[in-house]
Amino acid sequence: MTSVQFWLVCLTMIAVVACLNVRGAQVIGFSSVMFTLLVLAPFAAMVLLGVPHLKPSAWFLRQSTAGRPEMWSTLLSVMLWNYSGWDNAGCCGGEVNEPHRTYPRAMVTVVAIVLMAYLLPVAVGVSASQDWSKWKAGYFPEVAQQIGGAGLGAWLAVGGLVSATGLFSALLLTSSRVPYAMAMRRMLSAPLAGLHPRYGTPWAAILLSSTGCALLIGWASQAEHETGPFVALLKIDMWLYALALILEFAALIYLRIREPDMHRPYRIPGGVAGLALLSAPPVLLCAVSMVLCPRPTQMLGIAGVVAGCLIYYAGGFRA
Repeated sequence: MTSVQFWLVCLTMIAVVACLNVRGAQVIGFSSVMFTLLVLAPFAAMVLLGVPHLKPSAWFLRQSTAGRPEMWSTLLSVMLWNYSGWDNAGCCGGEVNEPHRTYPRAMVTVVAIVLMAYLLPVAVGVSASQDWSKWKAGYFPEVAQQIGGAGLGAWLAVGGLVSATGLFSALLLTSSRVPYAMAMRRMLSAPLAGLHPRYGTPWAAILLSSTGCALLIGWASQAEHETGPFVALLKIDMWLYALALILEFAALIYLRIREPDMHRPYRIPGGVAGLALLSAPPVLLCAVSMVLCPRPTQMLGIAGVVAGCLIYYAGGFRA
């Protein structure tokens, strides 16, 4: 596609997903379930067809990464991204029936599904294709083609497109609630707290988030990076996400100390000490990931944090 065609396709997808989000969380919840089934189906077929040809010895082959310490930052960023977003689910808790029961059940179920969805296809895939130089973003359809033919490869490629749409849809649902809640607390401009007159959704915040994503499309398509725009975007995304996650854990411990009697539909057991012990591993992982990121990513992340602070204080917003 030309750059204009690429831009139009992306804008169309963003517009469609934004309209679905304006309709409300129930629409997104139902569509997300459908997206999940459509995405997992080709991977399930790939695993079933590949199991007879498993080569466990291939799982332990080594590839030299001497002189390439940036590979560790890529590894941690990808791993964080693969298992990120659970905290975002709380952003739409007010639109979920019985969240104190729904969330724990959903988390346990989905964590198991996500783990298997990553582990099994990779175990089968590396048995079929052991040329590590080819394992880059977008390579799974080729692996599926080696296992089940051109039909399975095309099916998995379509699943990748559906996956991207589903991920963006769920991300827009949760991320748009953050500026809405901040506007409600007078931490951002008041218009962002506006609700749609018919659906009761934060349409202004959804529009803002969609616009931000649309602007990033042009930058991502032109990103010069050894492993492509996906990893370039992923690293800055995870640098900022890791910082936000550290702040969330700090707030969790702070509130347990400051407001021990606050009503909590779901309380992590073990008191403050247990909470701190539980928080230590993910906080440490986030800190290591941020330190290992390349300098340009760190500088861009710091610039984003500074810009956010300037917008907040220049606007005179206060909680």
